[in-house]
Amino acid sequence: MFLANCLPLLLAIYGLKCVLTLNGKLTEPGRYVMGSFFLARVTGDAAIMTGMGYIFLAVFGFLSSGLWPSESRAIWYRIGRGIIRWGSLGATYYFWHAAHNLRLGI
Repeated sequence: MFLANCLPLLLAIYGLKCVLTLNGKLTEPGRYVMGSFFLARVTGDAAIMTGMGYIFLAVFGFLSSGLWPSESRAIWYRIGRGIIRWGSLGATYYFWHAAHNLRLGI
């Protein structure tokens, strides 16, 4: 269980580092090859948005790893967990898009 949660923990720690130091790196799409990317340096508000994106990605990764909730759990627990899980992935894309726009000055 520890090994499955190492990556989300590292993502959350890096996200906190971006938020606290106002400095980080954002993955940006590459120019020439589809699927390629590069790490762009971000500062200030863009770093906060980037850090929040990494934290929400860590939440998604944590809820995606491990066992599914058992059938004995209440239906509201399982629905709420699913909403938080997929909502955090959507929040990740929102924060990274906002960071991209702030980095470019749009």
